[in-house]
Amino acid sequence: MTDIDSADQAQEAFYSAFENGDLDAMAVLWDRSDTVVCVHPHGPELLGYEEIMESWREVLGGTSGFRITVEILEQFDTEQLAVRFVAETLFNEAGRSESVTVLATNAYRKTESGWHMVLHHASPLHRAAEEAGAGSAEDWDTDVTLH
Repeated sequence: MTDIDSADQAQEAFYSAFENGDLDAMAVLWDRSDTVVCVHPHGPELLGYEEIMESWREVLGGTSGFRITVEILEQFDTEQLAVRFVAETLFNEAGRSESVTVLATNAYRKTESGWHMVLHHASPLHRAAEEAGAGSAEDWDTDVTLH
């Protein structure tokens, strides 16, 4: 993979790697520092490149084929940092059956070798988020934690 020239390209690369189950592409995308953070829905905080890659190995190794649509709800860009707040909808079996929507925050940092992911934090979409215009889901998670 060549250097990623923009935060938008990094975002596209992330969801392409995720959807295609491409661990190699996911590994190239993430910044290799100890300060990167990933939180999967209902999961613990994962810190550092090695711990995050191990989690993606598990996530991507267990997929049986799905499609992802991404709606950018908010975004913020500077010359060195970009943040995307998105609604991810995952359709299993290439969109022919059930779907689940989660809210995610992704952050990308510009480095000497291009843009790299430094944060992915995803959480279940709750009814309040839908009412605020953040998308919809068939089944709502009722285990709500406020912080």
